[in-house]
Amino acid sequence: DRGLSELWRGEVDQMRKRAEEMRCMLYDALSGQFGKDKFGFLKRRHGLFSMLGVSPEQVDRMMDEYGVYLARSGRVNLTGLSEENITYVMEAIVKTMG
Repeated sequence: DRGLSELWRGEVDQMRKRAEEMRCMLYDALSGQFGKDKFGFLKRRHGLFSMLGVSPEQVDRMMDEYGVYLARSGRVNLTGLSEENITYVMEAIVKTMG
């Protein structure tokens, strides 16, 4: 069905744009704290996930102390970010990495 196909394409495009917006917001927040070079890779990548370059111990600390969950490899799901929580997540990253 052509209508369903167009609806699906529109929804996928919305998801892609939202993930890109969250990636840019995370980059803007972290580059303000650590400089543009440290997290410049966020602007060059695409997709729903991104590596943050944190150690498994730092991941444990983010989960235990701040309730920020990501894979032990440091991979974060960008669709779990929102305008409401991005500041909190960024602060947890800064406190853990800084």
